[in-house]
Amino acid sequence: MTTQISIASTLFKEEYGHYPPITDNAKLHQLLDANDVDGENPRRIQFMSFNKKDNNSKGEICDPWKTPYLITYDDKGPLIISAGPDKKFGTKDDITNRDSR
Repeated sequence: MTTQISIASTLFKEEYGHYPPITDNAKLHQLLDANDVDGENPRRIQFMSFNKKDNNSKGEICDPWKTPYLITYDDKGPLIISAGPDKKFGTKDDITNRDSR
């Protein structure tokens, strides 16, 4: 799902001229799924749809191990990180949208 979130964020940028603002993971979920209530997706375009199993009770987008993704942007674009099976960021099992796996 890291790649799909990255693509959806890039499509948002193509539509609005900037990446979705990241205040928190749950807000990104709202923006990409056209459920934004703050007007940051004024055309209410659905860039990505999510299943309930993709989210936690806070509305955050989670990896298969139920850990919320870490989402940021740098000069290469979106960087979406899963903590991987050990549920700890910064370890060798982390998965990103930039992995060639």
